[in-house]
Amino acid sequence: MKQHELVQWFRQSSPYINLHRQTTVVINLRSEVISHDHFRGFLHDLAIAHNLGVKIVMVLGARQAIDKVLQQQGIASEFHLGKRLTSNELMEVIAAEVGRLRNYVEAKLSMGLINSPMHQANITVVSGNFVVAKPLGVVDGIDYLHTGELRKINAPAIKQQLDSGNIVLISPIGHSPSGESFNLEADDLAVQLASSLKAEKLVSVYDQVPTSISSSLSIAEAEQLATDQTITHELAQLISSLSRAVGLGVERAHLVDINIDGSLLSELYTRDGQGVMISSCPDWIIRAARVDDLNAIINLIRPLEQSGALVRRSRERLEVELPYFTLVEKDGMIISCCALYPFEDQSAEIACVATAPEYRGTGVTIQLLKHIEIEAKKAQLKRLFLLTTGSMHWFLEQGFSPSQLDDLPASRRDMYNYQRNSKLMAKTL
Repeated sequence: MKQHELVQWFRQSSPYINLHRQTTVVINLRSEVISHDHFRGFLHDLAIAHNLGVKIVMVLGARQAIDKVLQQQGIASEFHLGKRLTSNELMEVIAAEVGRLRNYVEAKLSMGLINSPMHQANITVVSGNFVVAKPLGVVDGIDYLHTGELRKINAPAIKQQLDSGNIVLISPIGHSPSGESFNLEADDLAVQLASSLKAEKLVSVYDQVPTSISSSLSIAEAEQLATDQTITHELAQLISSLSRAVGLGVERAHLVDINIDGSLLSELYTRDGQGVMISSCPDWIIRAARVDDLNAIINLIRPLEQSGALVRRSRERLEVELPYFTLVEKDGMIISCCALYPFEDQSAEIACVATAPEYRGTGVTIQLLKHIEIEAKKAQLKRLFLLTTGSMHWFLEQGFSPSQLDDLPASRRDMYNYQRNSKLMAKTL
């Protein structure tokens, strides 16, 4: 990366660095991800996020690693309703394998070699008995033995460690007040931790996320995807758990691919991310413009003014006309704008429609226009019109029709620029 590209990346990422500082992120790591060739690079990126102020809780999953060890040792494993029946013998194997994985992750996060991304990172990783478990008991006449379920999370103790600048590492083993250990389901544990800690994000890391999956899903869309027969059972379970986390109050849940270098940093610190995001609401909001939006609006419309697509407006004029503007905001960035100027005959002019180049064709401008129409109806306006030099066909698709200049309100007709020869389009509400 050239120096100017690096500088530009930092400038574009700075709003997200500010946004995520002091937020809590739970990261769900399956054992197949931990053993992946790209895992060391993933930990380097995780360390960068930590040093940028993100409070990180890591949850270790061990099912695939446990299956491999059991197969090597010739130990049979039984399942009922998708859960492993954990005997005393199995519990010893599970505890040993989880301990090995935890030791491996702690060792990699302790690296600090010169000329490596971990140099001077000085990360402290804390593990402990933060999770209290209870036996799952007997279901359908079958004793689950040391297979357990979550009873309680010591959220205050975890938060204390996070506030002290430590990374918290949680194993999929919980302990009971009687001193027994129980095998827990890592995906469910990650969901409950994110909910209990009121985390802003839950991030699950997976091997080979299909590119056919949309980058942004609602809870309903995620739940529907989890029933899709074309994805693996493991991926369906993971998507279902992420959807459940959002339903429990986690702001956003993310699925990133371990095969994509820098997927975690891209998902956290770029506008469009690199993975799949599940949220309870759209990842953009439509709202009225504020005084502090002025520079963002100028940056959005200036290229269109320079190309002649929009009439140039001075900063002073824009400042006066801010109350007429409606914006689309995504993660603190203004990505689209539109102004609505009312006239005396219960009509209003739509003007200054602009969308960031990377969001054109995504539907954001259509949603903004629909919002404008709803607000116009609330204001008891009867007709919308606009003047355009190059977007006639797009507005035709949105229900506008060509109109005559004589149909303009008298006060607006007097200001018409015949040199621009803009086409008038109108829509009855």
